[in-house]
Amino acid sequence: TFDYCQSVVDRSILVSESEIQNSMKAFIDQHQMLIEGAAGVALAAFESVKEEYKDKKVTILLCGGNIANKTLLKVLQS
Repeated sequence: TFDYCQSVVDRSILVSESEIQNSMKAFIDQHQMLIEGAAGVALAAFESVKEEYKDKKVTILLCGGNIANKTLLKVLQS
């Protein structure tokens, strides 16, 4: 799997827990849809490089709303 990933992945981006929470909260506030932490990772990563993609079409596939009530409350209160 690692060898295959090396052939198709151009780069990876490290994001913090707070960046993930902020992205999740912003998405939930703007779209009134739940997303789980994995989707928040994709949003947070894009947020850190969005200027590189200015004037380009970008698609970020977000799926999953599997989030514990306790975690959701923490995100919404952040």
